[in-house]
Amino acid sequence: MKSINPASQPNAQSNIVPFNSDQFASKFRTATSSDLANNIANKNSIWTRFWNGLYQFLTPRSEPQIVQKIEPNGNEYYEVYDPVTGNSKIFGSELETRIWLDRRFYE
Repeated sequence: MKSINPASQPNAQSNIVPFNSDQFASKFRTATSSDLANNIANKNSIWTRFWNGLYQFLTPRSEPQIVQKIEPNGNEYYEVYDPVTGNSKIFGSELETRIWLDRRFYE
């Protein structure tokens, strides 16, 4: 049997297409674990939010709650509530609030 080389014949076109791995990879990309997690989170977003809200409601909070307030004359102060001790405090500056946060475990 005689083999024919199309490139050796005049006006012949080759049907060979060079392989491009980037195009192949983009067409046949496998799903990663983050893709699967995003799909699950998107499908169950209402239920996820419901269960997260229920969990937040039922579990006690131990982190202090800090609210920055501004008086009518422009002075700012910070109200702090510590749910562990049940105490509330008022501080005149952010620095005083941060110092209290750092030292509250030692009181």
